[in-house]
Amino acid sequence: MPKLSTFMYCENTKQNERGQMEVVNPLNVFQPAFVPGMFSFSVVFGLLDLDPSEKDYVLQVQFKGPNQDDQPIVDSGPIVLQRQPEMVNNGLPKEARGMVGNMDFRNAVLREEGYYVTEVYVDHEKIGEVPIYVKGGGL
Repeated sequence: MPKLSTFMYCENTKQNERGQMEVVNPLNVFQPAFVPGMFSFSVVFGLLDLDPSEKDYVLQVQFKGPNQDDQPIVDSGPIVLQRQPEMVNNGLPKEARGMVGNMDFRNAVLREEGYYVTEVYVDHEKIGEVPIYVKGGGL
């Protein structure tokens, strides 16, 4: 079963001239100037025990507020990771195969201070969640 191997909140990500992902300002807490307010950030995540050469996968990422009964603040919706039979596995066992990806969340509405969480789903099953604390008044 796929698993979340890596996760990081950050200010932004960008691609350098060699096509590599660069992580800008990793974050342990969100400190927007005002809460309630809007805040932009990115997430970087690694998934293992995936083999895109074998089948399609459905990825979904949701960012939720402190009240878990509320609708997600951000929902990527289902994203199909299409099968890529030409992908080389370099002799790695299936549990060591996977991917690293990133998503940008722009102007997410943060209604209150407290713990928020990002949930990651593969094939409609939650494989991990990562909390982050939100406190207003940052500069």
